[in-house]
Amino acid sequence: MAQHPHEYKIMMEFLPPIRLGGLPDFEKEDVQASLVSALNNTLNGLPNIIENNFGEGWTFNSHSLTFQGEVAILSIILQKERT
Repeated sequence: MAQHPHEYKIMMEFLPPIRLGGLPDFEKEDVQASLVSALNNTLNGLPNIIENNFGEGWTFNSHSLTFQGEVAILSIILQKERT
């Protein structure tokens, strides 16, 4: 049986209310803007986060955003060509 050409890993970033600028009440524009800002900051730092935690060669494949209580959880699937 052939081996899949990629390896996969999952990383998670937790965004507590302090990083979001308040509780996640999406009806408020300032909370929406804070969430977008926190996510942009996280995404802009992803290349360094990935390399520092997983090494070279890993790329962003997919993501999911969910909430548990007051905390936003960003799950990111990484992939790398199998060597």
